Amino acid sequence: MSAPTDTDETEQDAAVATDDAAVATDDAATAEISDKQAPPEKDTSEGSGITGLPTGRSAGMHYPALDGARAIGAFMVLMTHVGFRSGASLDGTMFGGVLARFNFGVTLFFVLSGFLLYRPFAAYGLGLGSKPKVRPYFRRRASRIIPALWAFVVIVLLFVVPNQTTFKDFYSYLLLIQVYNNNDARPELTHLWSLSSEVLFYLLLPVLAWLFARQSPDRNTAARRQLIGIAAVAGAGYLFSLARGAGWIDHFQAALWLPNFISWFCLGMFLAVLSLIGKEVTVIARLRSVLEQWAQSLATCWFVAIGLFLLSSLPIGTPYDLSIATSGQFITQNILFGLSAFFFVLPLVLATHRRTNKVLGTGVGRYLGDISYSIYLWHVPALIWAESMLGLELFSGNFWLLTALTTALSIAVASASWLLLERPAMRYLSGRRRRQAKPKKAQQASAA
Repeated sequence: MSAPTDTDETEQDAAVATDDAAVATDDAATAEISDKQAPPEKDTSEGSGITGLPTGRSAGMHYPALDGARAIGAFMVLMTHVGFRSGASLDGTMFGGVLARFNFGVTLFFVLSGFLLYRPFAAYGLGLGSKPKVRPYFRRRASRIIPALWAFVVIVLLFVVPNQTTFKDFYSYLLLIQVYNNNDARPELTHLWSLSSEVLFYLLLPVLAWLFARQSPDRNTAARRQLIGIAAVAGAGYLFSLARGAGWIDHFQAALWLPNFISWFCLGMFLAVLSLIGKEVTVIARLRSVLEQWAQSLATCWFVAIGLFLLSSLPIGTPYDLSIATSGQFITQNILFGLSAFFFVLPLVLATHRRTNKVLGTGVGRYLGDISYSIYLWHVPALIWAESMLGLELFSGNFWLLTALTTALSIAVASASWLLLERPAMRYLSGRRRRQAKPKKAQQASAA
């Protein structure tokens, strides 16, 4: 639930067309380019030894299936919220237990963000790309997140719950600090907790890259330093969760803070490193070889991913309702979710599965990926509107009807947001139009 320099026209058009972008640069410019960029750059380093395709890729590789993966995550979150408000995820059935775990969609968002956003930094550290510039990185992240978020928050607070709104609501949600100042009680906005973690990760990523993704003359040393750093950050996150469970961190909303979920971003960062190193890098060579072989079989990877997800749906994870989980339950579910998302994404980034790329990365799959951010933003108000339209009370059932109407409303509002606000805002705020204007003025002056 987790999506921004001067480039040529093709790169810039791609850069503003997605919410999860990779940063790829050359000596003359630094550019965060979309995972939709086409055509993919040719591999210039050694391959994996299996097909020559999965590893050693350039920083700007194209991953079309990740568009549809974002859409899958958004609709899973939508369905788990419908499941809760309809009561379907609380009925004690196997289906209800599985539905309660569809918040797995947030895990998928975070793994994808870790992979796509860290990959250019990892490439630089490995000597496979030039250094990403921080200012363009932040500008593009802001142009992707802020316009849609601020429009959503203002509309909801002014027109959906206008008689209950306080000034604290506005600045808390607009700045995404609601999980730190005990102001996360609005049912229409409570799902924004994940954006608080996502945006904080955006802010921390350049710092993490500075710490362990600096260049080294030896690629093995560079890879080892990155892998150790990523593992250390993930470990620190689990220590935070244990400390919170032990009562050492006494804050009502600490369970929603980034350290609890940083391991999911780290799994994506690990995949980023894995996708870049070739067989000349001997670090974790055996593990890399096994994972690359697994990645060739999408069915095997997704079978493992589904198995881990179903295991998480058992009562070994967090409670299905809003009861407070023990640290053991929380960490167990966190690990199972993370591994499930890892094996789901693995074949999409370490191998080429043309049919899957076509389904998830073109047509409907690509479009739903484009609007997935706004689907995530608007699905909870859409769910509440759907309940009102159908005359349904909380926990009154009708899961499938409510899902269908909520989905239709969410797609409609998200499409309007994408076409009328998000895409134009990204093009303007990322600086594309201003750069286009300069050549036109120069041409006019030359003609005169």
